[in-house]
Amino acid sequence: MCCDWLRACDYVEDETLFNEKDFWQHPRTFEQLRRGDCEDHALWAWRKLRELGIPAEFVKGRCETAPGDSGLHAWVLFRDHAGVEHILESVTKAEEEAMLIPVSEARATYVPHCAVDHEFRTVAFAGYILEVQRRRQQRTR
Repeated sequence: MCCDWLRACDYVEDETLFNEKDFWQHPRTFEQLRRGDCEDHALWAWRKLRELGIPAEFVKGRCETAPGDSGLHAWVLFRDHAGVEHILESVTKAEEEAMLIPVSEARATYVPHCAVDHEFRTVAFAGYILEVQRRRQQRTR
């Protein structure tokens, strides 16, 4: 299963891996290196779900439990066969941690900014506006 494959991949910040602040790997490169940060893990998982015919969204936003100290994060959103929306938390490594989180349980922790779906349609969320306001407030302090 793709979750087991992702658990075997290492979470590594872009500055450590590529000596760049932000670098998005192509999913095939990620498959070879098996190392990367949240968007590398999530982009690979989103692409894999698309290949399996499962409609999914690649989402960027803010997460209180995100690795690193910025809180910015990437994850995958999809519906199961019963129609329940789940977050695929692709950077989870510990077996006891849930990799699939029902959206109903994650609303307070995950705040989406923008997403692209399985048909490459994009959408922006109110979380992006909140992020812009948060950054402005930080600059004025």
